[in-house]
Amino acid sequence: MKTIRVVDLGQLSQDALHSVEPPKIRVLAAYIEPINQSDWGKKPLPSRKTTSSPLPVRQYPDVSSCGRLTEQWPVDDPPTDEDPFLPWIHDVFPTADGRHVQFVAQNRRRCNSGKQYGDLKKFLQPNIALFQHVPLRRLKFDETGKDSGTRYRLASHEDADPDGMETRFICRFQPTGEETLSTFNFNYDWHSKRKGYKHTFTEEGFDNHMIWSSQLLFRCPVPEGLVKIVRDGSSVIDDYATLYVDLIPVRTPPRYGYPNQFLPPKFNKPYTFMAEEEWGESHILPKVEDSGRWENIPICKPSLMTYVEDSHVARAAESNRILSGEGIVPAVYPQASQTETSAIDKRFNLVSCVWTSDSFHTRGEASHITDNTRRLKEWLEFHLMTGFDHIFVYDNSAAQDDGRGSLKPVTDLFPEQVTHIDWPSKVCNNRPGNGDNKGERSSQYAAESSCRLRFGAHSNWVGAFDIDEYIVPMGNHTNMKDVLANAYSRGLKILNFKSMRAWPRKDLLE
Repeated sequence: MKTIRVVDLGQLSQDALHSVEPPKIRVLAAYIEPINQSDWGKKPLPSRKTTSSPLPVRQYPDVSSCGRLTEQWPVDDPPTDEDPFLPWIHDVFPTADGRHVQFVAQNRRRCNSGKQYGDLKKFLQPNIALFQHVPLRRLKFDETGKDSGTRYRLASHEDADPDGMETRFICRFQPTGEETLSTFNFNYDWHSKRKGYKHTFTEEGFDNHMIWSSQLLFRCPVPEGLVKIVRDGSSVIDDYATLYVDLIPVRTPPRYGYPNQFLPPKFNKPYTFMAEEEWGESHILPKVEDSGRWENIPICKPSLMTYVEDSHVARAAESNRILSGEGIVPAVYPQASQTETSAIDKRFNLVSCVWTSDSFHTRGEASHITDNTRRLKEWLEFHLMTGFDHIFVYDNSAAQDDGRGSLKPVTDLFPEQVTHIDWPSKVCNNRPGNGDNKGERSSQYAAESSCRLRFGAHSNWVGAFDIDEYIVPMGNHTNMKDVLANAYSRGLKILNFKSMRAWPRKDLLE
């Protein structure tokens, strides 16, 4: 077998990729960059002068298997607590079309919002800056005029590159070395503006009520030459990634004040944050090697290939259509073009996401629930009978007190309809959602986002529930697909259901 030390995966066919000796597995690492918040009050913002030699490195050698990525990822031991410009990542995966690497991160600052945590909230301010975009312009030289590859300068919207107008991270793909600029799944400031809030974030940190400021969702565009092998999963060999992405955050202070102070031009709103005044016209970012960053993040197979085997998915016509008088309800892609989604396998009508565990403490540690295996079995049976094609169970059992339980024996009872995903990350604050130091269900929020973004592209409808919540078709409907067909015929694409207590039909109980 011929050995190739440096493999340009973008130029290899699938056959060629598997005919060479796999490259040495890279170790996930975090480079910690010191933060000087005293510079934030200076205008223009001083350029950072960091170099690679003093940057401490934290390595995570346990992150090695694509099939076990969600359970190996260091959610509960993040570098964010040392360098809060490094996002608190909970999950990472390629999108179904192979065009993006999707990140699901959380807002670490929300874990403790009480008044007694003032110093901690001040230290963690960079974690909320990551929710706000910055415009970048590429340069081919550094501040001395010497050629040093691609460098980046903070810019205004008008001066930024088209793909750098609304970004926050430089994405460097390995081993090819190609770089792209990240995109947000949505604009957080615009969402706050539409909801009528005066602030997206506050300097004091009392912003826990804004649920959308909990999940940090962003994507790295995959270089065109790598899209095919990412989409078909051929870059993963024997469960190990051969493609990686480095994530380099752009480090600027958070913007406080009105959420419309610096909206991108696409929103057609005037803004008051003047980039040239705040950052200057020559603020060049350090080289990637001299910057704090996540490095060697593995790019695994798309989610359906990782978790749902073809033999375990029913291909019957009723699984691919909603039966109604109107015929087949077409697939809807509100945020993607037909070109981007043409290769996506749309095999489900209705799926559900659920985050649960074999036992758990309710909010505020009020009670300890220990019979969740029985509860989950009943819940799965009911919803599979009422029309759900597939259910994805994010199992948080390993994060509980003893960490020894598992829901897999329950999910294995439904091999063709239920997918089990180990999700051991802890809830960072289990207090009730009121009072000074509000609770933060970090693990649950991240799991719901992960499920929706991993598997939503393959289904017309996605539901998110707890296992003490039963969605019941009523009236003339005996199947949830009938309910959804009726809703779709009326132009509805999102349904919220009132939650009310109900008594069981004793005559129907065994």
